[in-house]
Amino acid sequence: MLQTVRILVDGITVRLASVKDPRNTRERLIKAAIRAIEKEGESGVRIRDICKATNTTAPSVYYFFGDRLGLIRAAQASRYQVPIQTLQRDFAEAVYLCKSKADFTKLVHQILEVIYSEKRKTIRSTRANVLGNAQSDRLLARESAGRHDSINKVSAEPLRFAQAKKWIDDDFNPQMFYSWLVGTINGRVLIDLDGTHADSDDWDVIARRAVCRLLGIDEPKPTKKLRRNRTTK
Repeated sequence: MLQTVRILVDGITVRLASVKDPRNTRERLIKAAIRAIEKEGESGVRIRDICKATNTTAPSVYYFFGDRLGLIRAAQASRYQVPIQTLQRDFAEAVYLCKSKADFTKLVHQILEVIYSEKRKTIRSTRANVLGNAQSDRLLARESAGRHDSINKVSAEPLRFAQAKKWIDDDFNPQMFYSWLVGTINGRVLIDLDGTHADSDDWDVIARRAVCRLLGIDEPKPTKKLRRNRTTK
């Protein structure tokens, strides 16, 4: 169903172009803004260019986001949220398919290999960039914190499921555990800053050990490469 909206821009009534699905238009604007930020930074978000890339009009931006800064905040919050949300969803689906503690432990080990891997270095850097911008933008900080809290609440459910099954310890708050876990992921940026750190493998071992001990499951066995590196130090 087509929808026509009239809004007020600088005291002038403007007709917003009719769209079949307003949510789709909003998402297209956010994705275009994300591409601009990742290419040129926030200064690269220009309403004229965004509208051209999405085949929309400026009133659409004002309608959905209020102004250019509102669009930037929505794009930045999405940059932070989407990778975490995607990983959380995949983890949750896999947890509910587990039949035993051994299955769950194997799954956790696989997830730990992914979240601290070099392949996700760019994703970690993106989150650090968003958090950096949030320090000077209270509205972005509030938006990011709200989305992060929502993800934590959803992510806690598969952990509660594992606790009910007696696969992991039940003496911790699952929601705060997940928040802490994301903190460790973001913290790896500190050794990613100047390329690949010589001792990054040891950082990963410490992080995995901490996670597994808190959950009350066995730690992953060290790889042959890591065992060899330890013997040569």
